[in-house]
Amino acid sequence: MGTLLSVLLCLAGAASMFAEEQKPLAVTSADNGKTLTAKAGQELVVSLKGNPTTGYTWILAGIDGAAVVLDGKIEYQEDPHPEPRVGVPGMFRAKFKALQSGKATVKLAYLRPWEKNQKPAELFEITVSVEK
Repeated sequence: MGTLLSVLLCLAGAASMFAEEQKPLAVTSADNGKTLTAKAGQELVVSLKGNPTTGYTWILAGIDGAAVVLDGKIEYQEDPHPEPRVGVPGMFRAKFKALQSGKATVKLAYLRPWEKNQKPAELFEITVSVEK
């Protein structure tokens, strides 16, 4: 009975360690220009402020490297506010998945998509170093 309990406790500890490694990595504007470390399989959630009522939106400007991919679409959520209210800012969220060992540079741009020859109002860039 003592051996079975020891095995179960070891398995529970290993599962707990694995679950901790796989928690999403929260990334904000404070991380702009930084190199971050992620584990293969880990999710990265980039949250950036914005206001689409101005016409601006965050878009994926590119990923240099194969270690990270965009996981779904960039989504927007308005900040909580009393009703009715127009033009409330909110948060854009982009989810990325760390696929394999290596490095990737993720670039996001805050722009008006129809303004083709204009520089973005803001740029966001991180380098992700993915480890096994």
